[in-house]
Amino acid sequence: RGEEMDMSGSAIQVAVRVRPLNDREKGETISWQVTDDTITQCEASGKPIADQAAYVFDRVFNSATTTAEVYDAIAAGIVRDAVNGINGTIFAYGQTSSGKTHT
Repeated sequence: RGEEMDMSGSAIQVAVRVRPLNDREKGETISWQVTDDTITQCEASGKPIADQAAYVFDRVFNSATTTAEVYDAIAAGIVRDAVNGINGTIFAYGQTSSGKTHT
């Protein structure tokens, strides 16, 4: 969306970036679909697997989002504030091969 995340009024925000599928995953029958701030686990047809397979976050970036776009939306304000003496933390978390290095 190109705008920075509004961090006012909340100490913690959770953003997710869905990385592109790797070669092994491209042949699988399950994938993730991004809609606004929700990710949904889907069958190859695009049909959601179950109601419980949808997860809502403060911000969700699809696999076409560039690292620069993620930085501008999430990190730029935190980095700017840190340079000006305000504490800030950016924490990348995920299992092995989940996309931390990609981001």
